[in-house]
Amino acid sequence: SCIVEKIDLPFQMERRLEALGMTKESVISVLNRKGKGIMIIKLRGTRFALGYHMTKNITEDNPLLLQVPMKRMGSPEDVANAALFLASPESDYITGETLRVDGGLAT
Repeated sequence: SCIVEKIDLPFQMERRLEALGMTKESVISVLNRKGKGIMIIKLRGTRFALGYHMTKNITEDNPLLLQVPMKRMGSPEDVANAALFLASPESDYITGETLRVDGGLAT
């Protein structure tokens, strides 16, 4: 789920989105982002496909990302680097510990 931060569209188009329930700070689920700016969202149980001219003027934010101290989502490489460290000689004195690769979210 994401939170709509800003909508900067022509007045009538903004009013139409408001009628559907999409306003600033609305919670939406971004189901897919396709090429050329097309975004498929789920808003109040209904799916919408928004075209480029709309999506370029809508800014959304991931609320989970706001909670992560590193301010970015983890990647497979982050997990792989932790695994490489645990498999390396540098970790030979580490036993029975849980190594969290969560960007500081659990702290």
